[in-house]
Amino acid sequence: MNPLAHAYFVLEAYKNEKLTKDQRDHLIVGSIIPDISQFGLANYRQTHTRGGAFLKQAKNPLERYFALGLISHGERPAGLDFHSHKKKGYIDSKQRKVIRVLQKYKKHIGKINHGLTHDIIEFAVDYLIAKRDPTIIKKVRVAFMNPKITETTTHFLRFLNIPRRRTKRINKYIQNKHLQHFFQNFDSLGGMADNWRNIKFFHNLKGGRHLPLREKIKRLTELSYYNLKRKIKNKKIMNMFEETSTYLEKDYHRFLSQSQRKFSKLKNEFLRNINSKKV
Repeated sequence: MNPLAHAYFVLEAYKNEKLTKDQRDHLIVGSIIPDISQFGLANYRQTHTRGGAFLKQAKNPLERYFALGLISHGERPAGLDFHSHKKKGYIDSKQRKVIRVLQKYKKHIGKINHGLTHDIIEFAVDYLIAKRDPTIIKKVRVAFMNPKITETTTHFLRFLNIPRRRTKRINKYIQNKHLQHFFQNFDSLGGMADNWRNIKFFHNLKGGRHLPLREKIKRLTELSYYNLKRKIKNKKIMNMFEETSTYLEKDYHRFLSQSQRKFSKLKNEFLRNINSKKV
């Protein structure tokens, strides 16, 4: 999950277009919202492959720009996640060396696997993007607070056949102050460490949701203690992210630029359709 990378990617892709504020906000939110699947709120395959289908049935221009954001994120058509997640893609190419870094911090971060390494790489890239473009956090925060977003996200979630009650819950999350704080945290190593720890804590608890009540209480107690114990060692988590970021800083932006060039043809095709009102 790397919201800043997706926002940066889509804004760079459309930087030569004369966008209104609402169009830009819809591009940004559309480029980030597919990752609600990370929290069990929607199906990963749907959020990462159905941007083109949503574009075809979009009801108004803002929904179309939201759909362009979805497409820029996804795996089909080939958005940023296609290039970063594919075999021998960016994340795959960085796994081995990042795992070596993580081994130094194993007692602070727990079991090391490809999923954990994937998440840490994405978080580190967001930190680097915030360093490169300090305005990106504010752009994302402003976009998510745009009151016109709710109507668009509601149409998109209904398009995915998300139940009405869950749709309302997702819309509350989108404008929640905690999400705003999550975005802001990428401006520092300490904030990024807090983001990663909170998400890991959430996933650990979510993994025990089908356990008997006694086991749930036991897991909550253990995880709360583990979370507190790791918080005391916050400096170690920050050091881990600093090492990872230093390694990725050498070429992460080149990867983004190359992906944008590959995405350009696809972007232009969809944009021509929008401008000519063929969709």
